[in-house]
Amino acid sequence: MTRFETSKGRFSCRTAAIILHEDCVLLQGEPYARMWTLPGGGIELLEPSEQALKREMREELHVTIRIERLLWIIEHFFVSDEDGKEIHALGFYYLVIALDAPHLYHLERTFPATDGEREIIFQWFKLDSLPKLMLYPSFLRTALQSLPLSVEHRVIIHED
Repeated sequence: MTRFETSKGRFSCRTAAIILHEDCVLLQGEPYARMWTLPGGGIELLEPSEQALKREMREELHVTIRIERLLWIIEHFFVSDEDGKEIHALGFYYLVIALDAPHLYHLERTFPATDGEREIIFQWFKLDSLPKLMLYPSFLRTALQSLPLSVEHRVIIHED
């Protein structure tokens, strides 16, 4: 992952997939945590964000995706819960379709996976349930219900 740390804080670069089906969105979390994000992962140095997303979806969900379009470029500034460091995260959020993956569209199923040594899960959530969910970045709780028509750049500073 493209990530570096200085005495001031840490920088990282991520790409994420918005996969929708029957008024639901697929989210990624950890088995015993309550926080959710969109599926995706770190962008490697010199790797285009679209290629990184395709790689992450193959590695974690074992699916091939077709990228429809970029929806958001997010600059997210927050403090790490783990070590109290200031974080500057840059994210690219794409609307995608999973190809040849009928197993993925079982809405009642949770999909276990691993990210390196870390256990993760994927689960479908109704779009109208997102405002009550610990979904980060938090603007997604409402923004996923009405996708932008063109690319939006958002800067999020120290959200809840």
